[in-house]
Amino acid sequence: MPQYGSEGAVTAHRLNGLDHLRALAIAYVFIYHYAVLFQHPAWLPPIAGFGWSGVDLFFVLSGYLIGGQLLGRVASGRRLSIKDFYLQRFLRIMPAYWVVLALYFLVPAVIERGRLPPLWRFLTFTQNFGLNNHVYGAFSHAWSLCIEEHFYLFLPCLITLFTARKWGHRAFLFGGLLMVLGSAIRAYSWTRLDAAEDNWAELLYYPTYCHLDGLIIGVATAAMSIFYPKQWSWLGCRSYVWLFTGVALLGGAYALGKGQSEFAYVMLEYPLVASGFGFIVVAAVSSGSFLNRSSVITRRIAILSYSIYLIHKIVIHLLQGEASSLHIAPDGSVMFVLCIAGSVACAYVMNLIVERPFMRLRDRLFASEAAAARPMPQSF
Repeated sequence: MPQYGSEGAVTAHRLNGLDHLRALAIAYVFIYHYAVLFQHPAWLPPIAGFGWSGVDLFFVLSGYLIGGQLLGRVASGRRLSIKDFYLQRFLRIMPAYWVVLALYFLVPAVIERGRLPPLWRFLTFTQNFGLNNHVYGAFSHAWSLCIEEHFYLFLPCLITLFTARKWGHRAFLFGGLLMVLGSAIRAYSWTRLDAAEDNWAELLYYPTYCHLDGLIIGVATAAMSIFYPKQWSWLGCRSYVWLFTGVALLGGAYALGKGQSEFAYVMLEYPLVASGFGFIVVAAVSSGSFLNRSSVITRRIAILSYSIYLIHKIVIHLLQGEASSLHIAPDGSVMFVLCIAGSVACAYVMNLIVERPFMRLRDRLFASEAAAARPMPQSF
């Protein structure tokens, strides 16, 4: 997911709490994909079932960081350059994405399952619309990158419009209306479900208009930290309350998924998950929270998480394909650990030779921008 790693000048100081959450998100996504798509140990599925929500945590983090970056400029009275923002995002996201995309299209052996959608779908970030993952299963996890790119495309334009029209006080209402609209679209899509086609993910999970909740919650949290400092400080003094609130909301979302009402699940699952992670983000950036303690391990995983996300299915597929020659059971715990190590190692190489050079280029191009940036008050 694109929010992994450094997000620009406004987050020049790393926030330990967000690194922990980023590491948690990629770990949860990894075990979910491992348990659902590949041979796996028998003990894994019970702890991996809610792992799909790791992507939603990434969305909340992205909304918080990117929203804070853009809103911080507005709050400090500096001009918001949409062109510069797009270039910075391009240098951060595209190089590694294109490397993995080239692997999928030029080296057929890396395709983990099914077929690849047409190349133009990936290049235009429209792969997540109408995606039948039973047929087009290869690199299907790029659906979340599509949503991120749509977010990057429209958020600065919306902020520019709201700023020019002096509609800042209406922004929270607009975000709330978008969440309501998303629920309404999911409700309509629920009526079109076909059990025979098993098109749940195609209609209710992958499309951008169904999955904006986490991004909206993240941006709203960033806006609160910037424009309402007194209220934000009050929140920070109660970090453990918000941590427990977030965990309770996630527990409710999990229970809802186990319940009998599919319609209630469709309407409430994503808002509950997004809100739960939003409260946890508030707790994580509080200086008094244990979540904000430093950890070398989670920091390293957070830095590598974008590359891990991009490449982990390829690594798992190739290593399990060599299980017999390695004399390792493909569904055993040893293979699971080997796939984790292989994914981290490959991500490190890609971060070293692809991500870092382009991030250094970005930093050189926007060095004056970084020096003038007003730090976002993310931690209490």
